[in-house]
Amino acid sequence: WGYAFCFCAVQVFMSFGLFNVIIAIFVENVLAGAKTNAQSMKRQRLRDQSYFAFKMTELVAIIMQVSHDMTENSGPLDLPSAPDALLEVAADLEITPKLLEAVRQRPGVIEILHDLELADEDSFNLFETLD
Repeated sequence: WGYAFCFCAVQVFMSFGLFNVIIAIFVENVLAGAKTNAQSMKRQRLRDQSYFAFKMTELVAIIMQVSHDMTENSGPLDLPSAPDALLEVAADLEITPKLLEAVRQRPGVIEILHDLELADEDSFNLFETLD
């Protein structure tokens, strides 16, 4: 009986070990596939130039609005709707760390930065990231 018990124990141990290795390989392949899929989706979004231009136009408009609010100009800010015209108006704007911190506090800016694939830790030091 002793040999039979040892034989059964070794068989159970080997079966669990073998299945553990098989499951580990399966999980590793699934995680690698998910990572590759996420990276390809990121590349595809960044390749879409119209999407990138739209998000950057939104960000520039918010920066200009915050700058206008910080300078305490009395009149309303009249921003052009065309991206090229908006960039021409924004070309004279001086961006400071204080301005970018105020921009980051605006609602929706963090979402825009996420859409542009800017990491959270980079959004805290946005001036150094863009400088």
